[in-house]
Amino acid sequence: MENAGKFDELAEVYDIRVRNQLPQYDELRKVLFDFVPFSKEAKINALDLGIGTGTIAAEFLERYPNARLIGVDVSSKMIEQSRRKLDQYKSRIELVQADFRTLPPMGQIDLVYSILTVHHVPCEDKEALFRKICTILRPDGVFILIDPVNGASDQLIKHYRITRFLSKKKAAPYL
Repeated sequence: MENAGKFDELAEVYDIRVRNQLPQYDELRKVLFDFVPFSKEAKINALDLGIGTGTIAAEFLERYPNARLIGVDVSSKMIEQSRRKLDQYKSRIELVQADFRTLPPMGQIDLVYSILTVHHVPCEDKEALFRKICTILRPDGVFILIDPVNGASDQLIKHYRITRFLSKKKAAPYL
């Protein structure tokens, strides 16, 4: 992705900046965990697309002590931040610097999740990304995508019942 340099520059301040620019960030993280259908004891193989600084991955690994996680990010500096933040989980995590369009081969995955990342993938590449995700997911696997939706209607948001998680003032539509 063309944004690698931009995220390299932001890596040191990303955790603070994302909360300043997106007050609903912590609520979005909670939404992710509300949708994970596995028990806390499950042996999950998960993929974090856009691991960033590792904040969400750390929470995931804490909540799911038997899980293994592959974290992918295009930014080498974000991977460095993740490596530091996730050091205590290093036996359960693999960090990969890669463009989503060229994801490395990996085994079958139970859960793929991505928060605030896929909108950076060019539109013409999203179908291929989603197809790749479908090929790595186990038959009963789950893909959770939380990303801005341009032009989302009130009807669409209501349909997915996501609004209950977001503050009503200036909440951007996320699905």
